[in-house]
Amino acid sequence: MIRERVVVLSSMIPTFSHLGSIVLGTLVEAIATAGADVRFAHTGGGALLKADADAERRLALVGAHPVVGAAPVIDDESLPKIAARRVARYVRETVDPRLDGDAPRFRDPGAEIERLVASGAGSALLFWDTDYERLVPALSRAGMRVYGYLARPPMAASQVHAREKLRGFKRGVTEARLRAKERRHLERLRPLSGARNICALDASWYDRHGIGCRYLPNTWPDAFGDAWPSLRRAGEARRQGIHILGNIGVLSSTGNYYGMLYLADHVLPLLKRELKATDFTINICGRFEFPPALDHLRHEPNVAMRGFVPDIDDEMLGNQIFLVLNNAGPYPGGYTRVIYAFSSGSCLIAHRRLAESMPELIHNENCLLGDTPEGITALIVAAARDPALRNRIGETARRTYLERYRPAIIAENLVRMMRDTGP
Repeated sequence: MIRERVVVLSSMIPTFSHLGSIVLGTLVEAIATAGADVRFAHTGGGALLKADADAERRLALVGAHPVVGAAPVIDDESLPKIAARRVARYVRETVDPRLDGDAPRFRDPGAEIERLVASGAGSALLFWDTDYERLVPALSRAGMRVYGYLARPPMAASQVHAREKLRGFKRGVTEARLRAKERRHLERLRPLSGARNICALDASWYDRHGIGCRYLPNTWPDAFGDAWPSLRRAGEARRQGIHILGNIGVLSSTGNYYGMLYLADHVLPLLKRELKATDFTINICGRFEFPPALDHLRHEPNVAMRGFVPDIDDEMLGNQIFLVLNNAGPYPGGYTRVIYAFSSGSCLIAHRRLAESMPELIHNENCLLGDTPEGITALIVAAARDPALRNRIGETARRTYLERYRPAIIAENLVRMMRDTGP
């Protein structure tokens, strides 16, 4: 069989560190291991991104290499600084969302596309960077089969907070502009030869709007292996009382914001009442600014604001319960942290709507799902008091990771998609 030739395009640099795009590095490696001839390139401003030499050496061992020559650099699409031009562009994009003269918007269009084609790529896999969707028509016209491995539609997260705050005329204008942006987004993706989405709800949304798309979960490298049970026992034993991991990742991101808001306003007061005689701590981990609306969490005696933690593996192993309430709010999504937690044999407790985005989640088998503050609190209390329940859920979660989420499984699915739609 002829090896599929793939260029993986992303705004990120593939790495194998928690401080970089560990998922991208893992996926590039797995696609090459699955039998594809892989090249990778980032499509952002090169001055802000530094190549990871160690990752490049590791990827070279499986035959994955950077694109020869400079990576494609896309002109910045940010709004102009001059107020009059900002308003003019705002109105134009709202009233006339056509794609005339849209792609490719490379600084050197012909040379950059030719460089990609000359790199040996017969197809291009666009990772989850829907911000770079304008590459799709250009690469398709250049004769490349283009595929999307997508995350959220860009409109899903953008302006979520703003729409809640806006009223009247301002809200109407914002909604009109977002609808126009949505139409442009879909039009740019129509040349895709195939697409997968890491959220089942979003995959259905794309499919309903004419972009042939199927659900395919994200992935995460296995940092624990067969030793995960002993590693978890040791990690939990290093801490006194019941520890609940309430957040990892960017604190101010939309999903995390709504999840912690639900925790602070609805679940934590009930937990304090039900576990009043229990030594329990909710650990909040994550980088960047803490949202002001959640500032009262800082003063809760049962909440530990951990900030950035240098060893997130130890954090995942040291908490008996992993709590994900992001989908309790108005922003549903699938989350890579769930896959990471499953790989560690964690006892996941989440809002039931998370299973709509990640259908592998099955209540009372590989996780515990509730749909009300009272129901979620009862699940936390039960898991806190029953180590056997936590162990049973964690063991099934680990098995789900091995059967559904491993990098090799996801990579094989992507390569199969490209082979099935190839020439």
